Amino acid sequence: MNPHINNKVIIWGKDGYNPLGLLRQLYDVAQVTFLLYGGSRLCAVKSRYCTKSHKTNSLEEGMMWLLSEFRNERQKPFLIPTGDLVAEYIDQNREKLEPFFYLTGTTEPGLLTKVIDKNYMNQLATECGFLIPKSIQCRWDTDISNVNYPCLLKPDKNHFDHDKEFKTRICSSEEELSRVLGGVSKESCFVLQEYISKEYDALVYGFRGRNGTVSIPGILMKDRWDKGGDGTHGYLSPNIPSSISLNAIEIFLSIIDYKGLFSVEFGVLDDKAFFYEFNLRNDGTSHYFYQAGVNIPLLWMLDTLGCDFSDYLVKLDGYHDFIAISDDFVNVTSGRITYKQWREDKKKATVFRIYDKKDMRPYYYNMAIVALRPLRNAIQNVKKRTKK
Repeated sequence: MNPHINNKVIIWGKDGYNPLGLLRQLYDVAQVTFLLYGGSRLCAVKSRYCTKSHKTNSLEEGMMWLLSEFRNERQKPFLIPTGDLVAEYIDQNREKLEPFFYLTGTTEPGLLTKVIDKNYMNQLATECGFLIPKSIQCRWDTDISNVNYPCLLKPDKNHFDHDKEFKTRICSSEEELSRVLGGVSKESCFVLQEYISKEYDALVYGFRGRNGTVSIPGILMKDRWDKGGDGTHGYLSPNIPSSISLNAIEIFLSIIDYKGLFSVEFGVLDDKAFFYEFNLRNDGTSHYFYQAGVNIPLLWMLDTLGCDFSDYLVKLDGYHDFIAISDDFVNVTSGRITYKQWREDKKKATVFRIYDKKDMRPYYYNMAIVALRPLRNAIQNVKKRTKK
């Protein structure tokens, strides 16, 4: 049974399954408000657990609302970011927000902005002992004559002043890489990286507490993905492979003195775990671990308040199968798996991305969006051809 915390909780971010998961985890724990940044995606806002929400069109407007609405609380609320831009904005305005809220982040204002740049993050991660694919910083005019192919190109970070051109691009030749770089902004910066033909993705999720102790309940292994690269099938386990160094994770977080929720992503090939990135905020998979028995955001809040949480499960108690039902169906239509296997995997699963029999509206909307996606893509392609 969850305790009740008198401190209010504000989830700040864009609509999606990350805040949806937090709403489901914390609804019985505290009074929760969803501060929506941007438009609705018909996900978290449709949850039966989203009973208090406020929408703003900018992060500046969101901060002004926070300081106006919560500055006189007798007990400091918790402010939980669900995306990199929100986490960075909180970090840059830490001195204004910290007197009134419990925050995740580094103790040095502005440091998070430096660390979430993937080029700097890779450098720091290498020093901490992580295995990093061969990487260089890359712009539109970088010399690519010595690049080995295939290679992976990804933006250095999210930016406040412009949307990133893409999430990742795999290029198989110098001609293809030149074509991609020819279409990006001259202001954009990327990580150009050796492509690892991964067998699966691995994600470690946890929190670093007020005394510097790192708590990790287990690992999520992902062996199928949707077209956007999100894992749609796999399992959770308490057993973290020896190829993933927990010591390196602790060193990294200690160097930047980060406190709060985090995750670390790896690509695994031949029992080698190649470091991808740290997410220095709540991860969208947090509710997967919650469905498997461990409520990490709750544990972090109890730790922050100095409460004893020894009676709560802090480690997964076994293996738990995961599937993102609607989004995983792309692996059927692409021929990677059969419809029969998809149905069997769905039946075995106990952990889901959006599906929850107690909170079905987000799932129904997600099914409709997935079903209409081919039509939407076709319309967008027609518009592109018309413009030409």
